[in-house]
Amino acid sequence: GLTVGVIFTAVPMYIAEISELHLRSSLGTLMQFFLVAGFLVEYAVGPYTTYLTLVIVSLAMPILCFGMFVWMPDSPHSLLARSGGEEKALKSLRWLRGNPEETVLLKELEDIKKSVNEAKDQKSGVSDLFNNRGNINALMISCAMVAWQQLCGIIVLLIYSQMIFIQTGVELSSSMSTIIVGSVMLGASALTPCLAKFTTMKTLLYISGIGMAITDVGVNTQTQILVCTCESVYS
Repeated sequence: GLTVGVIFTAVPMYIAEISELHLRSSLGTLMQFFLVAGFLVEYAVGPYTTYLTLVIVSLAMPILCFGMFVWMPDSPHSLLARSGGEEKALKSLRWLRGNPEETVLLKELEDIKKSVNEAKDQKSGVSDLFNNRGNINALMISCAMVAWQQLCGIIVLLIYSQMIFIQTGVELSSSMSTIIVGSVMLGASALTPCLAKFTTMKTLLYISGIGMAITDVGVNTQTQILVCTCESVYS
């Protein structure tokens, strides 16, 4: 839990700080994409191997990430926030941008420096979330979105998906059914950034909300049918 909490905080910040402005939103979606890809790997490997093998497979990606990340530079933002870090920030930016023209590089560095200085001058705290109507609305919307995501039951469905498919008695094996679920999730994560270019995020959220509602109703209905069936059999 501690590790996941750090990752979900640090990774989006790092991606935002190292990416170019026009690629920032697209690169930001990659975290969700690979998160879903991880579910798919577990679904595909878990049913057909031992727990030890599954743990080894699961450890492979973090070890690979650690080995590769050693060569990654600090973000220019974090380097400029330290005293005397301008030269290192320029070197980092040059590496990240693939040695572009010096004038382009210096202009971007100057923009980053300006952003960092503005952030330093704007001293803010938790109380600032409640000092005006706009911040309060943003806080309420953010909390509602996170609550919507977590309380819809998606985590329970993903964890117990194989058991749910076993209880439904479908002809397709529960292992293959969960793999299909993971594949659909992966496809949706890949399509969302593309769809966002043709419609609004609000529309996508409506579609997602309706889909989750239909799924929850279906799962709960099936569960109630199974419970009633079991009660009638044992009574």
